Amino acid sequence: VDKEYIEQEIVQPFFEKFWIVRNAMDRKNFSLIVETTVEIANKIGGAVVIEKIVDELKD
Repeated sequence: VDKEYIEQEIVQPFFEKFWIVRNAMDRKNFSLIVETTVEIANKIGGAVVIEKIVDELKD
C-alpha cells in the first residue's frame, strides 16, 4: 500500500474511530492499535502520526 493511499483513505478514519478512551482500557485492542499506529508511522512519517494523537495523549 502506498503512502498517498494511507494518507488519503486510512489515517483520518483510523484515528477518529480507534484512538478513543474505550480502546485504551482494553489491553488486547490497545496492543493492536499501537502496532497498527507504528506501521502507519513507518509508512507516512512519525510527525504526522504524533500530530494526530498528541491531543489524545494529554488525557
